Amino acid sequence: MKHIARAALAGALVLVGSAHASDGTINITGKVVGNTCTINSGTKDVSVQLPTVAAGNLASADTVTGTTPFTMSLDCKDGATTPAALTGTVKAYFEVGTNVDVTTGRLKLTGTDAATNLHLELLNSDATSIKIGDPSTIKGATFTSGKATLNYKVQYHATGAVKAGTANSSVTYSLDYQ
Repeated sequence: MKHIARAALAGALVLVGSAHASDGTINITGKVVGNTCTINSGTKDVSVQLPTVAAGNLASADTVTGTTPFTMSLDCKDGATTPAALTGTVKAYFEVGTNVDVTTGRLKLTGTDAATNLHLELLNSDATSIKIGDPSTIKGATFTSGKATLNYKVQYHATGAVKAGTANSSVTYSLDYQ
């Protein structure tokens, strides 16, 4: 009898601990597109050569120089059985990776001979700063007959008095269709 009473009590405690009420619903939406884009005539990687600058031009934090534009030319189809030219807008989504300072959203330098106190900063074509990992800071372009040109810039951005060295880095991107 003792065992039955203990089992009943344990069962009652389990039922009390699992009571819950629903407070709301999370609705999740998404879209997978079958877009096929040719980027830069088939070369998806972009190389940007920044100008050589003197460390003295970057003597204090938040000094910038060497702004250099780069483009990604897109020619896209919608991925349907009979592809049509893609419409809407598109932007590059620059992804957070090991080379990204997540606090500033700027690129850290790579290599053993890298300059110190220096980041590389991505910019939109209008010179507004892009915080890598924050899509709301990235501007894009509208497709015209399935073609779009994404225009961005990159520049040196001092975090303190820069000491000379190489200024190499990289960032991965994906296309964000809207």
